[in-house]
Amino acid sequence: MLEQYIYNYPQIFITIIFLFSLLVGLVVHEYAHAWTANHYGDPTAKYAGRLTLNPLAHLDPIGTLMLFLVHFGWAKPVPVNENNLKNDLAIIKVALSGITANLLLALIFGLPLRIATILGVAHDTSLILIVLNYFVGAQLILIALNIIPIPPLDGSRVLGSLFTHEARTKFEYYGPIILMILIASSFLFGIPIIQSFMEPIIRFLNFIVVGTYTSIF
Repeated sequence: MLEQYIYNYPQIFITIIFLFSLLVGLVVHEYAHAWTANHYGDPTAKYAGRLTLNPLAHLDPIGTLMLFLVHFGWAKPVPVNENNLKNDLAIIKVALSGITANLLLALIFGLPLRIATILGVAHDTSLILIVLNYFVGAQLILIALNIIPIPPLDGSRVLGSLFTHEARTKFEYYGPIILMILIASSFLFGIPIIQSFMEPIIRFLNFIVVGTYTSIF
């Protein structure tokens, strides 16, 4: 019965799987930030109730709505007090922990896809492979997006660690504005700046994880 429904409404099924995969990825991503910060001496996220895999603790209402409307959304940033962290390296580890968590998810759930690739089995020949393919793709999208060095994305924390305090404050203030302009340029004017940055990263990671190149956008 399920397969018949999927056959009749493939786009609805794909959308549900993709959105669910993004939601899982977002929750795990933010949990990784909270866990790593707590591990290196900053319990701020823990006391804020963010050291949990409960989606309700991490999902931003507007970000979740945007996820369903335009398939692009965000979770609530995990609060981090960098003064509590042990050193500058710990700050970078906290910043990269979300990306690392998504990569681990992609590697684990991409293993059957990698085996299928080695055996010459197409990834659209079974329901489980189709689901795994979209799940892995969602994780790679989150990785590529968060590598972008613009606040509030994770890459900006790594880049911001090189700035003075004053420069970092301005960077964090104007970053979200710049990011929204770049996102809007794609939807309103067809200028895919963000997508053009992300696509080669996704293709490379997909080859590493699954063994094939893919085009997301």
